[in-house]
Amino acid sequence: MHLEGSRKAAKRKGPNWEGVVRHKTPPGVIVGILFCIIGGALLATAFVLPWAELFDPVSGALTKTYYAHDLLNYLSSFYGTNYKFLIAYVIPLAGIVCAVLSAMELLGERGNQRLRRFSPPAALMSALVALICTILTVFFIDSDVFASTTDRAMFGSAAFVTVFGSVFALSGGLVMMGDFRHRTRVGAGFKAASGNKEIKAALRPTGSFGRMARKKKAEDEELKGEVLATEVEESDMSEPSVSTCPNCSSPVMDNWKVCPICGTGLE
Repeated sequence: MHLEGSRKAAKRKGPNWEGVVRHKTPPGVIVGILFCIIGGALLATAFVLPWAELFDPVSGALTKTYYAHDLLNYLSSFYGTNYKFLIAYVIPLAGIVCAVLSAMELLGERGNQRLRRFSPPAALMSALVALICTILTVFFIDSDVFASTTDRAMFGSAAFVTVFGSVFALSGGLVMMGDFRHRTRVGAGFKAASGNKEIKAALRPTGSFGRMARKKKAEDEELKGEVLATEVEESDMSEPSVSTCPNCSSPVMDNWKVCPICGTGLE
């Protein structure tokens, strides 16, 4: 049934239909892609999760919660807008980009190869940017927010979630990048065509392998010459055929000059 469906598809696309036999993606690469998607989703939650929390040292009640917007406007009445905390907005954006690119890579596993030309390097780069921005944001919160308050302070859930999300996304991006380099080095699949001319054209060595083809042809010619020389040498060393004497009809060899039975000369 699958063969019949392929034939119908070939008829619809015409005589020049071409198919590509793709390599099977290892399960580890699929897991790496899922890690990138999960990590990107965790990073995106930094938009809505708190980065820092302040508690009353006596009662222990929550007195202040700092989200990304609050960090950007922290101490704005004294020093103006704290623009260094703009990197807190970069983290969820990089997470969204990483998740989308990883999803594109997963769709590429199912057949759309155009999506796979840039998604692994871009996903790894976005995960690395998110990790760097997370580290800087945590450092700025500790040095700018916690150091200037007398309340009991602690990091919010956004700090912990983005750290785990960055690790997930970076590890998955490294796996995707390794598979991407392997694909670009060995090729994504074997191209098969429907006609004899197309098959010969597909199997013909390309320009990048021309030197290898010429070297192989020279080796084949040398081997062929050695085989022919061996055959000629063996034919020269073969024993002469047997015939009969014209006088006494005794068996004689073709290279004998005189019959050993009757003494008749042989030509």
